[in-house]
Amino acid sequence: MKVLIPTAIACLFAMQSCNNNKTETTTANTVDTTAMANGEGRMDDAAMQNMSNPMMASMMTSMQKMNAVKMNGDFDAEYAEMMIPHHQGAIDMANLQLSKGTDEVLKKISRSIIQSQTAEINKFKTFLASHKEHKIEGNHPELMEAMSGMDAKMNAAPLSGNIDKDFAILMKIHHQGAVEMSQGLLGDGTDANLKKLATSIIADQNKEIAEFSAWLASN
Repeated sequence: MKVLIPTAIACLFAMQSCNNNKTETTTANTVDTTAMANGEGRMDDAAMQNMSNPMMASMMTSMQKMNAVKMNGDFDAEYAEMMIPHHQGAIDMANLQLSKGTDEVLKKISRSIIQSQTAEINKFKTFLASHKEHKIEGNHPELMEAMSGMDAKMNAAPLSGNIDKDFAILMKIHHQGAVEMSQGLLGDGTDANLKKLATSIIADQNKEIAEFSAWLASN
């Protein structure tokens, strides 16, 4: 499986490298600075502004950890390992909304996210603890495509600095990524219990996507 580095993650690594005044050599996360200087992979002003948003920072941290997951063809394990930091990112964003936000509807959703996704993280960890590697032949790009999709939508998100609105906007994108990853697991995964969990995640997060859409439409 070819691993594609989402644009915002690649640019974040480049920014961190410049700030540290040192050159880091990696295998999967190398940034072509020459290409960036020529304008390739450059983020627009809106994307650069989004990068400094506290909600975006929580989301980016989880995506960096997702990007670090070893992709070796064991789709079940890849899905579980990527969903752990993905869920943790949602929990971090929900905690930020609880501490900085003001809207009670969003606070209620935030508490639900923290409770349900903490439980799901534990289920993923339990699965991985007993899982024996099972590689699946063929190309399975669904997980990385979901990440790339989240990246593109994050860059284009109309964030304002208002914690409540930014939380609703970014959590919709975040949830959509989880739905896409879970749909990929239903298609290419093999473990029955993991598929059952993925089905539950799709239902729960589609419900919350609808709730966020309704909130945004009236606020």
